[in-house]
Amino acid sequence: MNVIEFAWMNPLNAGLTVACLYLLKKLLEPTPAPVADAATGAAPASATRQLVTLALEELRNFDGKDPSKPVYVAVDGCIFDVSVGRNFYGAGGPYECFGGHDASRGLATDSLEEVIRHDHDTLDDLSPQQLARLQEWKQHFSLKYPQVGVVAGSEEAQKLRREASDSDSKKAA
Repeated sequence: MNVIEFAWMNPLNAGLTVACLYLLKKLLEPTPAPVADAATGAAPASATRQLVTLALEELRNFDGKDPSKPVYVAVDGCIFDVSVGRNFYGAGGPYECFGGHDASRGLATDSLEEVIRHDHDTLDDLSPQQLARLQEWKQHFSLKYPQVGVVAGSEEAQKLRREASDSDSKKAA
């Protein structure tokens, strides 16, 4: 008897198989990107949400120890709200060292050691492979969690300022 015959042998197995396949499909299915309104050309509210700029000291206030506050993790200058993963990134979780901190170095090096930096980490000493790994993690976080801000002094913060300046220039013209 092979696996397929066993899965369909009784209704309970068949139901569980269908449920597992459905859940697997939902987990692997990419989330569609927000689409602009065809009539107005305006981006949806979620795409136009204002990003905050936080210094590393301010980011530490969102470490998950206060249940009334969200949990934030920074990855390569982008700050993500990982509150849905509070059990992982909040107090007592296996990755609590990332909560309220810039997790870039730890993610790039696959290490939970020496994650906490109290000043801006340029990551200049990382290898090309580690930098590629960091970009993979950044992509993972951007697909899984909403970006709520940027780290002050990071390239992402500078890019956000340039975009705001360009937008202001276009409005004035």
